[in-house]
Amino acid sequence: MPSCNNYQIRALTPDDVTELKFLHKQWFPVEYPNSWYQDITTDKEKYLTLAAVHDDTIIGLVVTELRQSKACTPDEIALLDRAQLRDSILTYIMTLGVRQQYRRQGIATVL
Repeated sequence: MPSCNNYQIRALTPDDVTELKFLHKQWFPVEYPNSWYQDITTDKEKYLTLAAVHDDTIIGLVVTELRQSKACTPDEIALLDRAQLRDSILTYIMTLGVRQQYRRQGIATVL
């Protein structure tokens, strides 16, 4: 397992789409449409995305959706502290992953 203390955190961009598709196919049982990859890399009002990058390679990433609390479902609201809900923006983690060889080094925690 390579140790990785030297990585940068940055936003995902449209240039990352090919690598994102590869990583998501490896990590998750859900197949996302091409439009989703375009949306998560361009719509900064709806999505907050971060990549951990080492030597120009994405080694980990998180994709979150920003939601107004008033748009949450009753099931989602039931999980939250109601005192903090009024007019809040919530972050819903959609995907979070780290390449196998870089796991257990705290990268997902940083993301």
